[in-house]
Amino acid sequence: MGKVTLKDLADELGISTAAVSKALRGQKGVSEDLRQQVVDLAGKKGYEIRSHEAETLFYKVSVLVPERFVSSGQSFYWALYQELAREARYLRINLYLEVVDAEAEDHCALPAAGLPGNAQAAVVMGAFHSPYKRMLTERLRLPLVWLDTETRTQGADIVVSDNIEGGFFMAEYLLERGHREIGYFGTLLQTESIDNRYLGFCKALLLHGIDPQKDHRFPDRTADGRTFGAEEINELLPAKLPTAFFCNCDSSADRLIEALALRGLSVPGDISVVGFDNFSGHPGTEGQVTTWAIDIRAMARRTIHILSHQLAKESYSPGKFILPGHLIERDSVKTIGPAIPSLV
Repeated sequence: MGKVTLKDLADELGISTAAVSKALRGQKGVSEDLRQQVVDLAGKKGYEIRSHEAETLFYKVSVLVPERFVSSGQSFYWALYQELAREARYLRINLYLEVVDAEAEDHCALPAAGLPGNAQAAVVMGAFHSPYKRMLTERLRLPLVWLDTETRTQGADIVVSDNIEGGFFMAEYLLERGHREIGYFGTLLQTESIDNRYLGFCKALLLHGIDPQKDHRFPDRTADGRTFGAEEINELLPAKLPTAFFCNCDSSADRLIEALALRGLSVPGDISVVGFDNFSGHPGTEGQVTTWAIDIRAMARRTIHILSHQLAKESYSPGKFILPGHLIERDSVKTIGPAIPSLV
């Protein structure tokens, strides 16, 4: 059997070779449904796509992320982007990472993805400030998926981990090991994930008859999102410390452990520490703390699945997907007494 030609594709679909060529090139003159039929048939029949046609077979999707989340070394969002890219390649989606710097975010500048022809859809990854998110909703006329962040827009497509459940179970884990005085290490009103993990944490404490105390809440970053180093954390911590800390992420847990070491305190000998994400980003500290693991591959797979339906212009809006996590137990928690009993 010889090579599949444009005419072969045209004959099977009952259309002209010109229509097949336009569909493969992404040119005007054919409907989106017909273009998709041509692309699918070309793949099924093994049509050898020429280089100038191949470029048009892929959708262009911009992934928007705040600069503060990817500015230093390997970060959780770099890892999440890599998983997105891995999943996207199977569905003819080309991803373009667009890092939004602090000035552009503060001035609510429209990202390059919003300019004509630059992108056919966008993923908003990580928590932008509220005014910037509102600008994206109002001015970015593209299909959007909000990944590891949320928006108050009704009907928005959102993919997040179950942060409230994770926060609840990490607090329960410490309570079961006799810890009553537990600190929360994370700056509130910075990201939805930090806040929701704190809400789950508070729920667990309340169910055990413990009133969450403001003086047991400690910031891990500044108001503009810059994370504190170990020496800064040491200065912020009081002389009398809780017996355990729940950190909003593993990266913050690592820096807290460094700060405790400056005081001559060991983990878990003197203080117990748990984290969240199962991602450190600091060389040599991977696998250091008991944590609540997020399935970033499942988050990426769900995001790309939603995008594929959006780009095909199908009537499909899944709304909010909340993906479960699971506990990974390591040697960072010491049992100091009997479990704190629950009230219900």
